[in-house]
Amino acid sequence: MKSILRRIDFMVLTAALILAVASGCPGTQKTPPQAGFTVVQTTGSAPFSVAFTDLTVPGSSAVISWVWSFGDGEMSNSRYPVHTYSQAGTYAVSLTVTTADGVDTETKPAYIVVSGEGEGEGEGEGEGEGEGEGEGEGEGEGEGEGEGEGEGEGEGEGEGEG
Repeated sequence: MKSILRRIDFMVLTAALILAVASGCPGTQKTPPQAGFTVVQTTGSAPFSVAFTDLTVPGSSAVISWVWSFGDGEMSNSRYPVHTYSQAGTYAVSLTVTTADGVDTETKPAYIVVSGEGEGEGEGEGEGEGEGEGEGEGEGEGEGEGEGEGEGEGEGEGEGEG
C-alpha cells in the first residue's frame, strides 16, 4: 500500500512540475521595459545643448535599442544623447525602448523650451529736465515749510487773495 501511495505522490508532483513549466514558473514571468528619461535643464537660449539621461527600467531583459525623438525632426539611437536646439520654440521629447520582452515609449509634451538668441530681461535708470508755462487763480490761507532740490524753467501768472 505504501508503494502505491508513493507512486501516486510521484505522479502528482510530476504533473505539478509539468504544469509549472508549461505556464511559466513563478518569478520567471517576462516583464516589459518602462521607458524614462530626464535632463538637468529644460529651458535655455538658442543654440541650446541638452544632455539627456536614460532612466529606463529594463524589465526582465536588457534594453536592445533606444530611439529618441527631440521634437524638431531630429532623432538619435544613443543611450545618453546630447542634442542642440538651434531654433526658438517649445519641443516635445519622446524615448522608445525595446527589449526581448517588449517595447515602451515615454513622451514629455512641451518639455524643452528654447528662447531666441539674445532675448532676455533688463533694468535701466534715467534722468530728465523740463520746462513749463501756466496760469492760475486761487484763494486760501496757510503756513508751511519745505525743502527741495530741482532744476527747471518756467513762466507763470497768478492772482490770489489771502
